[in-house]
Amino acid sequence: MTLFLVGGGPSENLSDVHDVFAASVGARARGRSARVAYISAGRPEEVASFAPDYTQPLLDRLPHCEVSEIYLLPVGEDGADETEWPEGLADVDGVIVAGGHTPSYLRGLQPKRAELARLVREDVPWLGFSAGAHVTSRHCWVGGWRSGGHQVANQLASEGLEEVEVVDGLALITPTLVAHNDTWQTESVAITALEQHWSGTAVAIDEDTCLVVDPITGRTAHYGRGRIRWFNREASGVMVRTQYPD
Repeated sequence: MTLFLVGGGPSENLSDVHDVFAASVGARARGRSARVAYISAGRPEEVASFAPDYTQPLLDRLPHCEVSEIYLLPVGEDGADETEWPEGLADVDGVIVAGGHTPSYLRGLQPKRAELARLVREDVPWLGFSAGAHVTSRHCWVGGWRSGGHQVANQLASEGLEEVEVVDGLALITPTLVAHNDTWQTESVAITALEQHWSGTAVAIDEDTCLVVDPITGRTAHYGRGRIRWFNREASGVMVRTQYPD
């Protein structure tokens, strides 16, 4: 699976990303009508209206593509998972994961962690926006804007949490990923994750920007208008490398 990890929400400035993603989906389909899973956290009556923002760019490029909408629902009062997963998830040619409340995405996707990892090995492309990118990390930042009493991010990035919280993610990539870096100042969260030894490496992605990762080879590409900043923990401190758009 090639991972297309977007540092924000849908944007008209990501046409090149949609071009490459659609080409990857089409190649996977091998001439038949492609099948893509669109995943969003929340009840359909609350979030279904946002689906075209994420799926229409693909349908514009692959008009005969079939999109299966999957809504990650809250756990019921009896503790049962209410999310309805299609039986053919293993046969999809692409996955689109919307943005929103990161803890809800991670909770909803964890039961399918092994199946999603299998899709990775089978080279099914994944297009994740914000939360849909966060959850791919081995050690996932689910929210929080303070650490040890100090502000390390814009409160808008908190997901309702006070202290920065990093938990086990889907482990599709190694670095802890933070989105919205240029608007919500999330790179301090990435640095905090390294300083607290929650993660050994991190990446911060700006809005209108996409990090493309081949998780098998580790090769990456940079699309969009913003920066991608890489952080590594070393004996002398946290080292930073910045990639600028071409």
